[in-house]
Amino acid sequence: MNEKIPLRLRKHIQTKIALTENFIKLMQEKNFDRISVKEIATTVPVSEVTFYNYFPKKSDIMVYFIQLTFVEIIWKIQNSTEKTAGLPAIRMFFDLIAEKIGENPKIIREITGFFLNSDNEMKFQQISEKEIKVVFGKYRGIEKIKTHECFFNFLKDRLQYAVEKKEISQNSDIKIAAVTLVNLVFSSTVTKNKIPNIELSEIYNKQLDIIFRGLDWNQNK
Repeated sequence: MNEKIPLRLRKHIQTKIALTENFIKLMQEKNFDRISVKEIATTVPVSEVTFYNYFPKKSDIMVYFIQLTFVEIIWKIQNSTEKTAGLPAIRMFFDLIAEKIGENPKIIREITGFFLNSDNEMKFQQISEKEIKVVFGKYRGIEKIKTHECFFNFLKDRLQYAVEKKEISQNSDIKIAAVTLVNLVFSSTVTKNKIPNIELSEIYNKQLDIIFRGLDWNQNK
């Protein structure tokens, strides 16, 4: 049964979405450090105080954007006609990440650079089911995805499935492997900047080959 979202809550969520979308537009023209909270707020328009009610720190709006991106990608994999699992699902995850980065290369570089060069932590918060439904209304069932650390858990679960199906070694350290894959999401964007003539999807797949061979080493030695 579909639960009706109260109008006041819907407007609250829509304002948060509008702030995020307008921030992304500004990021296409300016570096993050040159965008003020006032500038973001006036695009809706709301006050700076209202902005901080949604995002306690300016960098939180970047984390929110990344989090929504991962939620959408995970939903697409879970609803893919290919029914991928284990290592193929992880490859599909990185293919979709590369596609998303291709749509907003400057924005992803800015976000990666900011968190690599600062003490700020990219910490995900749980997003309510109602909020996810408003953001992704056309994606049936997407609100059931657990948004807190969703992509870490997604990668860890796929690795565990790969162990069970003997795609990788039974001795694989799943947690460390998942952390390695999370780091790969962002570190490869830096590599792409240094090797511009190679597609990001190719960089991801070459790195995944190395990681998967390492996980499989004990199995086949």
